[in-house]
Amino acid sequence: SELFDLIKGKKCNLLKKYEKGSLPYLLIETFENGSINYWTDERQPFVEVEDIVIIADGERSGKVLRFKKGILGSTLLMLKQKDTSYDFRNYAFLVLKSKENELMQHRTGSAIPHLDKSYLADLQIIIPQPPSILKEFNEIVDPIFRIVILNQDEVTTLSSIRDTLLPKLLSGEIRVKVDIEKEFPEEVNKLKKIEEEKVKLQESLDKWLR
Repeated sequence: SELFDLIKGKKCNLLKKYEKGSLPYLLIETFENGSINYWTDERQPFVEVEDIVIIADGERSGKVLRFKKGILGSTLLMLKQKDTSYDFRNYAFLVLKSKENELMQHRTGSAIPHLDKSYLADLQIIIPQPPSILKEFNEIVDPIFRIVILNQDEVTTLSSIRDTLLPKLLSGEIRVKVDIEKEFPEEVNKLKKIEEEKVKLQESLDKWLR
């Protein structure tokens, strides 16, 4: 490709938990639902949030992904922009996304499908000229993509909190204070009456135990 270097992901030394200085090891599910199952202390091939990634191996070969940062997994392919004098990754991502079905139909291999890299390399992406047009385009779409990234980060963070809290809540290890009175007014009123009745009964018992 004249515009991009095609960089294949690789198998790395994997860590099951985050360690200081380690980076996320990017798998397909990392892009799809934000889950990070592995970390690595290796530094290449490094993917920036804005880089374009395509699934290279398996049934979903040709699917176009983006918006994650870390070390590229072995079933993925990164498109690294050659000319960095101006950034056309937003534009190229949308073009490739529009051709995703086309990419997924051009595969090699039978038992395990693979992305046809030759077809991808020959795919024509016409970059708007002059560069000022692309600059204006980026000024429009950059905030949109930033919102997408923030929404994904928010979902990932909330999911992480949920996955951490839920087992502890179910086991009784922790309790979360909730404004139950607003959520369940009738039930709370009934509980108060029961508690008042229990206090009276306990006072009566205490008299007998003295």
